[in-house]
Parts: sequence; structure tokens; C-alpha cells
Amino acid sequence: DLGEHLPARHAGLARARRGSEPRVRAARDGRPEVHVPGERDGRGRLSVFMVDTKTAGLTWNPIRTVMNQPDRSHEVVFDDVVVPADNLIGEEHRGLAVAFSGLNAERILTSSICTGLGRYAMDKAVRYAQDRRIWDQPIGAHQAVAHPLAAAHIHLNAAQLVTDRACALYDSNAEVGELANMAKYLGA
Repeated sequence: DLGEHLPARHAGLARARRGSEPRVRAARDGRPEVHVPGERDGRGRLSVFMVDTKTAGLTWNPIRTVMNQPDRSHEVVFDDVVVPADNLIGEEHRGLAVAFSGLNAERILTSSICTGLGRYAMDKAVRYAQDRRIWDQPIGAHQAVAHPLAAAHIHLNAAQLVTDRACALYDSNAEVGELANMAKYLGA
């Protein structure tokens, strides 16, 4: 029956911001004997649920980390947790699509951050190449400096174009997986 029990003893990881009211997204394996149209038989299926952190049987243990980060990592233990069917996210046995949807947004965000940092670094490098002088001319006038800067500029612009396109597709709810991957690859 949909959403009645999560596994009897299951542990996972979650992150939560300080001061927020955390909720846990939990996934369960579907029964292999359940046939999902368009998929091969014999594969476990994921269903994703939103679980209130105050749910009976749920233990929320902070994990100590070396880094000071705004999100805290936690071990989340499910011990015969009961979850209402209404807490299902997406369709039953289609949880992998929900997971990848979140990964696509993260990949686009990562590329956006990286291209922004890249622009900052590029501006500083170009300014330095213009200001730093050797033999009475800026070092940027020399091919050994100008060519790598030009190559970095081209790569940065390619990353920005792919990231912008991925953002537009994501905002229009179109399939964005391939572009999100390319954006992160180019941006990083």
C-alpha cells in the first residue's frame, strides 16, 4: 500500500539550514514485482516522500564536520516510520526523476557560481595584464599571456551561454539534464 511504511531500519543523510524547520525527503525501494509501464521488470523502483522531522521512529543525528558550513549534515535513521500516502513527491515508483530534477538545478547553480567567479578572476587577470609592464609595454601585449587569457575568455563565454540556455529550459519545465551536465562541466 502506497506510503504506509518506510523500511524497518534504514539510515540516510540529510542537510538542514540553521534556524529552518527541516523536513526529510525519504526514498523507498519499490517491490521488483510491481510492473511500471515502459520499464524493464525486475528492477527496484524508488518512491520519494516528504517526512516531518517530528514523525515517530525518525532519529535526526548531527554529524560533526571539520568545515563551518551553513547547512549541517545529519544521519537520519528511519525505524519503522509511517508516512501518509499524501506525502508522496511525484509519482509512485518514479522517484529517480524527482532526484534528478533536484540534481539538474544544483548543476545549473554550480555552473552559475563558477562562471561568476570566473568572470571576476578574468577581470582581475586582464586588469593585471594591462597594468603590469615589462620592457615598456603591458605583459598582455605578449602572446604568452594574451593567448591563455583569450582561451579562458572563450571557455568562460561558452560556459555562460550553456548555463543561460539551461536556466531558460529549466524555468520553462523542459528537459534540461544534458544541458545541466554540460553547464556544470564547462563552468567548473
